[in-house]
Amino acid sequence: MVELTVDKFHHDESGAYLLVDAAHLNAEQHGQTTNLTDIEKRITGPSSMSKAGAQEPAKDQGRIIIDHFRLTHGRVTLTSDLLKHPEELELADVSIDGIGRASGGVTYEQAADAVLDPILRATRNAVEARLRKAAEDAARDKAGSALRDRLEKSLERKN
Repeated sequence: MVELTVDKFHHDESGAYLLVDAAHLNAEQHGQTTNLTDIEKRITGPSSMSKAGAQEPAKDQGRIIIDHFRLTHGRVTLTSDLLKHPEELELADVSIDGIGRASGGVTYEQAADAVLDPILRATRNAVEARLRKAAEDAARDKAGSALRDRLEKSLERKN
């Protein structure tokens, strides 16, 4: 689940400005999968709103224009098989302009999708970078250990 608290909100007939400061997300990696994949599937998969849309005209759904969305100082706690303990990572700031502006507004569901997609992309980038480094460190440690073992065995044979 992704939950954001809006720190600053301004709305008038021309659109909306949203600022989210210091959001915190959780990412978990086990084996080859992460919970981010599951979240992305839920966002991009068929939703209850789009099914209901077949019964209700789109004009009955609320529409919104978000001229400026900013997520600043975001953090993600990463729990992984590759890490000894959970680590907190910094997210790149997310900035989106003009959600729904060209079409005269989007549904709230479409606006949420437009906001969550880049947030999840920033989260995935931070998580993948940290996991890549953890995997490199683990491989280097394993190679160093194997080299030490071979060196010790070689030295024992000479003595």
